[in-house]
Amino acid sequence: MMERALESEARYFRYVGAVAGARPFCRERVGKVYSIEEIRGMDNGQDLAVEYFCGGWNCRHRWVAVAEDGSIAKKLQEIELIYNEKDKRQDVAKHAKKFGLSPDEYIEEAKRVVKNAKQIYKHTYLGETQYNYIGENGYVVVDRFGKIRGYYYHGESNIEKMIENRKNKTTKKWRKIK
Repeated sequence: MMERALESEARYFRYVGAVAGARPFCRERVGKVYSIEEIRGMDNGQDLAVEYFCGGWNCRHRWVAVAEDGSIAKKLQEIELIYNEKDKRQDVAKHAKKFGLSPDEYIEEAKRVVKNAKQIYKHTYLGETQYNYIGENGYVVVDRFGKIRGYYYHGESNIEKMIENRKNKTTKKWRKIK
C-alpha cells in the first residue's frame, strides 16, 4: 500500500491502529500525520524500515495516505466559511474594535482574508490542525473543517516580522505551506 501511495505522489501519512497493548514507538505516533521524509527518518529500534514495518516485527499498525497540507488549506479558501459560534461571540467583542470594524464587517473581513491570503501557515493547537491565513492587518485561524476560530490583529507593517514574532511568542510551530 505504501508503494502505491508513493507512486500516486502521496507525501503525508497518518499512523493508524490500536493504542492498547501497543509498543511505545506506536503509542507515541497513533493518529498523527507525518511526511514521508519524517517517516524515513524514524527509528523503530529494530533496524527495519519504518515506512514498511511501522513499529517492527508483528506490528499491527499501518500508514494511511492523507491529503497534503497545502491542498487542504487551498480547498478551505474555496468553500463557504463559517465562524465557530462560541469563538465568534468572543472574538467580535474582543477584536473587532482593534480593526475599527463593526461586528458584521469584522466577520466579512475575516472571510475575505482567508479567500485572498498569499501566505498560509499550519500549526497544531491542542492536538488539532489549524491554518493561519495572513492578511495585511491580521491573520485568520481556520480549523480543518472550515470553521473560523479567530481573526487577530497583528498591527505590523512588516508581515514577515509579525510571523517571526508569532513563532517566537508561542509554542505553536507555524509551518509555511503557501
